[in-house]
Amino acid sequence: MNMRSRLMALTVRRVTDITIEGEVFRVREPTAGDVQAFVAAREADARGAMASLMAACMVDEDGEPFLTDEDALAIADVPRLATPIVDALTTAMGAQKKG
Repeated sequence: MNMRSRLMALTVRRVTDITIEGEVFRVREPTAGDVQAFVAAREADARGAMASLMAACMVDEDGEPFLTDEDALAIADVPRLATPIVDALTTAMGAQKKG
């Protein structure tokens, strides 16, 4: 496999399984566009920005997003649900937790 092929093989978005209250869910790595939209919206509405990112990145068994923005807003209001999702998204973006 040549260098280009090896690099292009890495462009497949990673999917991480997370467990919330005994149930397994899937979080797909955000695209650069997902991150850009999040950063642009974060200052005006941090909760809404995070909910939109969750809606874009929570995927079903077929790799398709399944949450509506309304669903994601409800999840964002429940820390025991939102925290593991946010942690997975933060890790996927290469960001490290402070502290």
